[in-house]
Amino acid sequence: MQANSLIDVISSLANMAGPVIGGILFSVVGLVPILYVSAGCLLLSAIMEIFIHIPFEKKQAGGNIFVTGFGDLKDSFQFMFQRQPVLWKISFAYALQNLFLSSLVLIGVPVIITQHLGFSINTANRLYGYAQGVIASGSIAGGLLAGILSKKLKPKAIPALITGGAVSMLLIREDRRPRISSVFLRRR
Repeated sequence: MQANSLIDVISSLANMAGPVIGGILFSVVGLVPILYVSAGCLLLSAIMEIFIHIPFEKKQAGGNIFVTGFGDLKDSFQFMFQRQPVLWKISFAYALQNLFLSSLVLIGVPVIITQHLGFSINTANRLYGYAQGVIASGSIAGGLLAGILSKKLKPKAIPALITGGAVSMLLIREDRRPRISSVFLRRR
């Protein structure tokens, strides 16, 4: 669990720095230079992949691909539902959380920041990058807490924690009064 939390923290750091830097660069230099740099990075990574050598051992096939695939699925479902039932509960709770939170983060946050707060497009894009950084900071804090609390956290409590996080998003209500945007509009 500690190793997983460390991997999560590193991934979250990368996810935090990228949108913040991207939002700042987008507002300063525009989209075209960012696309050229991205294309160059993609080309460089493709060239670097040429030199990766992964040893390959051919395994004996026990039938066609469909038989093997269905057999593997059967084994994994038996493991998940019979020997470790907490795994399907975690998976189900995580799927529910992902269903509700992904749409909020991927669609709601950009629309709110870029269209409803009344900022100029450059400021809105920069603020969206900052918002993505704050979201990633929460992921880093969660990863650190998971690593610190890994000895105290019981696997049976994880589905309840994930479900609680997802349900807490339902408690957020929309306030029709545009307080933030009107304050910033008056300053202009």
